[in-house]
Amino acid sequence: MAANWQPSARWAVESEWLTVGEYWLDAANLHRYPGHGLLNLRGRWAPSARWALTLRLNNALDRHYADRADYAFGTYRYFPGRGRALFAEVAWQSE
Repeated sequence: MAANWQPSARWAVESEWLTVGEYWLDAANLHRYPGHGLLNLRGRWAPSARWALTLRLNNALDRHYADRADYAFGTYRYFPGRGRALFAEVAWQSE
């Protein structure tokens, strides 16, 4: 689910809620991963028609989650997802 707000042609803001639901970790359906939700935020500023700056904050709430999980050989295995991460992008477009 995403919410966008663009107050002008130069500014845009977006929030995104990603969910992974509960799922079984083994073929016998005896062990489950509870699922998770992540909040991502993005902002874009275009000071001119040729330049734009974008900031992206992934996992804004710094949630612990499994990128992948399973139950094998009698134990749970969790492959952790990335923590909070900030990315910046500068874009230039030729005429």
